[in-house]
Amino acid sequence: MNEIIPRLFNEHGLVASFALVGIVMWISYQISKHLTLGRIHGSAIAIVLGLVLAYLGGVATGGKTGIADIPLFAGVGLMGGAMLRDFAIVATAFEVDVAEAKKAASALFDKFDRDHDGTLDKRELARRLAPKEFDAADPDHDGTLTKDEYLAVVEQRFTAADSDHDGTLDAKEFNTKAGQALLRLLK
Repeated sequence: MNEIIPRLFNEHGLVASFALVGIVMWISYQISKHLTLGRIHGSAIAIVLGLVLAYLGGVATGGKTGIADIPLFAGVGLMGGAMLRDFAIVATAFEVDVAEAKKAASALFDKFDRDHDGTLDKRELARRLAPKEFDAADPDHDGTLTKDEYLAVVEQRFTAADSDHDGTLDAKEFNTKAGQALLRLLK
């Protein structure tokens, strides 16, 4: 049994490489989430870990190609550095928490506020909020939304799109009707 997995990976190096990338991505995401509290993105941590693994693999084997010198991970050479990097970035790059969404929405609020009065009216929010949605988001019924009122709508839409209730939105959740409604407020 102990020989089956190494033999399988030696014969199918590309499978081992994707497994390695998956493990690195999972570790990177955990480091990002728990140690840096999201301040350093998981993809950046994955790239650094990949470089460290490449260096350690090269040192361990005295080779010139890093981790690809280890027979178990020879598929990394087949995968190629660019593909490994791109896979690492794509695997973690599309998760957003509510703070990031509100930060983006805040910047867009300032951009939409062309008259710089600290509010947005229906004209400034055209194609982003339907008239009924605008009226519901305008608790004082003055015909404008303050930044706080706008961010409250963003947070409501974020919560509606977060179907697994994990506090983040992934590509699948952004592709839902609720996710698309949120995206209209963020771009």
